[in-house]
Amino acid sequence: AKVKKGLDFLDAFLGWLNVSRNQQLLVLFQNPDEIRPGGGFIGSYAHATLLKGSLMGLDVRDIYDPDGQLERKIVPPRPLQRITEKWGARDANWFPDFPTSARKVSELLESSKIYKEQLVKFSGVVALNTEVIRDLMDLIGPVRLKDYDVTLNSANIIKIIQSEVESGEDKKAGQPKKILQTLTPIIFDRIGKLGDEEKKGLLLKLKERFQGKDIMVYFKDPSLEAYLKEAGVAGEVALLPNSFFGSYFSVVNANIGGAKSDAFVDQSVGLRIKISDDGSISNKLPVTREHTGEEQKEWWYKATNKNYIQVLAPLGSRLLKTTGATKKPIPTGVNYKALGFQIDTDVASLESSGAMFGKLVFANWLDVPAGEKKTLELEYLNPGKFNLSKNKKFSFIFDKQSGVNGNLDIEIELPVGYVWQETNSQIFKKSYQDPPARISLNLDLSEASR
Repeated sequence: AKVKKGLDFLDAFLGWLNVSRNQQLLVLFQNPDEIRPGGGFIGSYAHATLLKGSLMGLDVRDIYDPDGQLERKIVPPRPLQRITEKWGARDANWFPDFPTSARKVSELLESSKIYKEQLVKFSGVVALNTEVIRDLMDLIGPVRLKDYDVTLNSANIIKIIQSEVESGEDKKAGQPKKILQTLTPIIFDRIGKLGDEEKKGLLLKLKERFQGKDIMVYFKDPSLEAYLKEAGVAGEVALLPNSFFGSYFSVVNANIGGAKSDAFVDQSVGLRIKISDDGSISNKLPVTREHTGEEQKEWWYKATNKNYIQVLAPLGSRLLKTTGATKKPIPTGVNYKALGFQIDTDVASLESSGAMFGKLVFANWLDVPAGEKKTLELEYLNPGKFNLSKNKKFSFIFDKQSGVNGNLDIEIELPVGYVWQETNSQIFKKSYQDPPARISLNLDLSEASR
């Protein structure tokens, strides 16, 4: 079956490559120093034009260029209304499900005058987090940019670009992302000239980044997209089968008005699941965030980290208690109806139901000033009960957010008289440092021998 799927993908991909017209591909540069649900903030992007597999053109732009020429007026998601009146492509990776975010970003770009007038439609979207750029610099070696009087390498590239974008001469001239426009073609040119051994090294690095969700790919073609999901590189939220019984969770952060402070925020998440005698499943979930940027000289690193946290849990879960959340007044809204703004159906559905992608959402704010450490803790019950005498398998799924690393500790406790076969103990424990894109556990339980 795997071979057949591989051949189907190859057929579809070759078909996509061999069409006799230009194919448009969107490459999003996401910066996790300002985290968003779909990865990092999209400060800039590249529009690649391909013809029969050859790169015909590469246009690197600031995301604000097309957003400035977007005539459609769309109501932003409520938390984003604190920083913007109008939704644009820069804020459209609002969904932890990458296929949804990719569709939204490409739709909004296609609606902008820049692409609408040229009838440009994007066939696919690739998201790259800044870690990937560091890897590329490691492989291609230092790059000297004479106009900026700097030599970029893997250790300094992000800081120097950040500095240029936030306070460099180009910013004063109204072209804050010009450094990226200068650098990107050089990187692509150097990659093309890599030797065979270096190319192998690049492929290994890229594989690692795919596994960590630092690279995600979306194709509009359904057969290509199905294969990407199968290969684990599509960045989608896990779809729970009807037969699923167990626990699912994901922690999704969004930095809204907290500058680039995520560069210095360490996150650790712990989930303690307790199965009671009657089969009910209770959860304790602390999310601890520590902001270590107080010594940084740049204001954008030591700004208060303003974080909107959404915890995804099984549909039908019941929240019992929340502690540690930052209380924020609801902003006095713009009268969008009077201004003739459109409502995005996916955003409206999330905001009216409090659910997305078949998961319940518990949403809170957690603001952490530089030099401080804060914890948000949720206590909630899963829907349904675990039949200890019948069900001998317990499933657990965790979806990692793209661009967010840190510690993850899982503990699943059975009632007295039962043990997990995997540990021969009442408690199953597992810890991860920088977990992979998805963790799926299928645990077996049995009655403890007397």
